[in-house]
Amino acid sequence: MSTDRAQFLAERRKGIGGSDMPSILKVPGAFLTPLEVWQSKVGAVLDDDETYQQKRGTFLEPFVLRCFEEQRGVTVMRGDNTPPRPAALPSWWIGSLDAWVVEDGKVIPVEAKTASWRKMKLWGETGTDQVPLAYVVQVMHYIALCDAPYGYVAVDLGGDEFRFYKVMRDQAVIDLMLAEGAKFWQLVQDGTPPEPTTSSEANIVWANHEPGEYLVADGQIRALVRAINEHKAEEKAHAELREKMELELKKLTQDREGAKDQDGTVLYTWKTQESTRIDTTALKKAMPEVAEQFQKTSSTRVLRVKDQKEEA
Repeated sequence: MSTDRAQFLAERRKGIGGSDMPSILKVPGAFLTPLEVWQSKVGAVLDDDETYQQKRGTFLEPFVLRCFEEQRGVTVMRGDNTPPRPAALPSWWIGSLDAWVVEDGKVIPVEAKTASWRKMKLWGETGTDQVPLAYVVQVMHYIALCDAPYGYVAVDLGGDEFRFYKVMRDQAVIDLMLAEGAKFWQLVQDGTPPEPTTSSEANIVWANHEPGEYLVADGQIRALVRAINEHKAEEKAHAELREKMELELKKLTQDREGAKDQDGTVLYTWKTQESTRIDTTALKKAMPEVAEQFQKTSSTRVLRVKDQKEEA
């Protein structure tokens, strides 16, 4: 990890930034869950180096802003001399602007984005406010940070098209962000994780159990257990049906590679795949001391819902 990125991540741990807020509000399209953001703030996980998409976005940011300058006919400003923040904002409300412009004497934030062509349908025409909700929340964060009446989102769509959007200030949204952000930051200060949003996250929050401690089942628990068992039965039936259908396909295919439609489109393949793995059984026999050095014991909580026919 570069020194610059390490410093950037250290600054981000000092508060809630624009890219954090969509995750905290659980907005569709947010990159992280609230727990993942919390972990990054308390140092529970190490921030990895930038992904390819992040590096690409950083590399193309100056180009996207240059396109915005040309189409909008304005001068874009960047750098460390960011505009002064409103005194009314809490100290945890932080942000690093991509850029900003001055219009009618007001500092207006500009967010530069790159998007895959697969997501073009999520973006409206230039000049509209049809922007993915996660980016609306992000730019709203910077609108509040600049005390601006609106903000801009400039985007490169799949390398084929440039568009920009004007997002108007919505005080109701900012008030919601203030309320939820304050609750979240208190969790960070207290070292208390937010509620998990996935089953795998529940294993992180409640990694261990108290042996012999059981809940007394109420109506909600019984209903959940019943629903899970019904789902398991449906999954088993679907798996058995799929197994039968795959067997029929293999009988028809025999030693061929697969099948094509009449226009040449490949409908399916059944090909040999090879993989190389360490034979741990043989390694333990031939070199037990070496095998022992590389053994790793891990633990995780496993949820097993008992079928009504099974004994508890």
